Amino acid sequence: MGDDSNELPKNAWDDHAQIYDDNFRRLTTLHATDLIGAILPQIRSAKTILDIGTGTGAFGHAYLSFFPKGIKGQKLILSDLSGGMIQKAKASLGESMQLLHPDFQTKLEFRVEDATDLKNIQDDSVDLVVSVFGVFLVPDQEKVFEAIKRVLVDGGTFATAAWTHLEVKEEGFGVPFHRTFFDAVDLLKEEEEEEEEDDEKKIKIGEDSPLHQWMDPPTIERMLEKDHQFASPTQIYRSVHTITFENALICWNLLFAGSPMVKIGEKDPQKVEKAKRIFLNAMTGGDETVPAFTISASNLVVTHL
Repeated sequence: MGDDSNELPKNAWDDHAQIYDDNFRRLTTLHATDLIGAILPQIRSAKTILDIGTGTGAFGHAYLSFFPKGIKGQKLILSDLSGGMIQKAKASLGESMQLLHPDFQTKLEFRVEDATDLKNIQDDSVDLVVSVFGVFLVPDQEKVFEAIKRVLVDGGTFATAAWTHLEVKEEGFGVPFHRTFFDAVDLLKEEEEEEEEDDEKKIKIGEDSPLHQWMDPPTIERMLEKDHQFASPTQIYRSVHTITFENALICWNLLFAGSPMVKIGEKDPQKVEKAKRIFLNAMTGGDETVPAFTISASNLVVTHL
């Protein structure tokens, strides 16, 4: 396993790595597993795969479930802006590989990379770029796709999983995870709009944000085929999973308290408390101690240069 740096740069996500790994990686891995199922031929034939926004290694864990011995001659680069996330990914994947197969054939590399430049990745050197709940969070979509197209070989594949809305009326499936998140965010939105324009790297969660745009299949097709000149047709599938958290408060802490996605420390405390009540009520009727059953949906998007 490769690691390009002993001393990793500090990032806002670093302090969130442990709670993410403990609670959210298993959900992300479920969607990563479905994404791999949609691109198995491209994975099997790729010499180099780049994972953007790997977090604590969800794509790597899903990859191991399909290829416990790895693929001879293949390199998988797991990258993230957060050194803390990369450290967690390296530790958990190293342990998993030792348990599964001591002679793992795929060469794994762990790199701290900014998705908007991928400056340590050579031009035309990657056959397949993947991202599970990563690219859709990057505020500057123009730069991230310039970087992706630069590193992809001619005819290379880009595949990603991004949040989407799903309403399920049947009892027992749990509350829609992402709708509940945005219901709470709506209370904080007005205050955010009144703030002075932030730096360009801050994650945006408003209705005109990349996060929302990636929820809508027609918008995705327009972005990829017209705005960024990927080949048509774009393939879009749906991935849906239910997952249980120990309690709703864990979900709140994961998504809001201390998360770089929503900096509640900068918000009005009264609005934060009201948003918290709305979130907890939607998840478990306000009971912070009972298990929280949720349903999570994503768009699985596959396109080619």
